[in-house]
Amino acid sequence: LKTPPGMSDMPEYFEESAGYYATHDSSWGKRPRPQAGHAVFRANAAVYWRSSALKVVTDSTAHAETAEASLATKSVAFGRMLSEDAGRPVMGPTAILGDNSASYQLIQKAGSSQLTRYFERATTLVKYAIMELIVKPFLISTKWMSADIFTKAVDEEIFHFCKHILHNTEPESYATRKVRRLTTALAKVAGRM
Repeated sequence: LKTPPGMSDMPEYFEESAGYYATHDSSWGKRPRPQAGHAVFRANAAVYWRSSALKVVTDSTAHAETAEASLATKSVAFGRMLSEDAGRPVMGPTAILGDNSASYQLIQKAGSSQLTRYFERATTLVKYAIMELIVKPFLISTKWMSADIFTKAVDEEIFHFCKHILHNTEPESYATRKVRRLTTALAKVAGRM
């Protein structure tokens, strides 16, 4: 098992749960119902992923990220039930990785506030799952967010990073891929002459 990208150490119970964790992300600002997505991992490979427009109209990035964290929590809970039915229960709370500090702070606080009352349903599910030790949120840098691929068009380097994280494969360096493609193209051109 490998430590999830963006974390310095493996979360508690990570090895006992065969590397079970989730990542979630959402875009915001371009559409009333932003694109969002999440992935659930086991043994460092995605076993489930989802990408679609949120069903709620969001008015902040924290609202959008929290709504997607709620959907990711539902997927994690479903996966935990399947694992338990298969005789391989997930031990301890499951790590859910997000890259929005405002959302991270909202779901960590007990109760509601003036900032969260209007979208309390999304925060209540995540807060309940945290209290029941079903999930444990972690804040990571956007640089390491593998769910970015579900929310927006990304450049080639980020695409390959996300692809290799989701597939649990070893990426070759960006420069190596560019050189290999260039030499292949030159060989084809030389073969035509």
